Amino acid sequence: MLLLLSVALAAAPPPALAGTWKLDAEHSTDAGPLLTRLGVPSFLASASGSVTQVISLGAESITVEVRSTFKDGVETMSLAPGAQSSGSMFGAAYVVNPEVVGATIHATGTIEISGVPTPFETRRFAVGDTMHSIYTVGTGAEATTLDRVFNRVK
Repeated sequence: MLLLLSVALAAAPPPALAGTWKLDAEHSTDAGPLLTRLGVPSFLASASGSVTQVISLGAESITVEVRSTFKDGVETMSLAPGAQSSGSMFGAAYVVNPEVVGATIHATGTIEISGVPTPFETRRFAVGDTMHSIYTVGTGAEATTLDRVFNRVK
């Protein structure tokens, strides 16, 4: 799968995010529960595979190219500062507002699950040669969170 994510931000993106990152499945949480909640068929949601992200930074933007064995195709997400942006993640429609908070890119909004807008949040940050890309769908006891851990490719 090739996924392109372009984010336009009100502040400069954290420079620590730039580079090539490879998924560390051993230290990541299982993607299956989140993918199943988004309506991905169970045989795909339980599949394992490699994921590599190449992150490029502009003065007020971030572009993430994702290559994965989970799904074929290209998805593009564009986020504009101060305005809602919409798109699709694994077929689930979302609306989010991004912002740079310290060294984190944080986006909040909703994602449609079975036609119902559900709270949706993403956070992406790097500490040294480790990056976390965290997705949360829902709130409280109903929340499903996925923490994808990536290691910098040198």
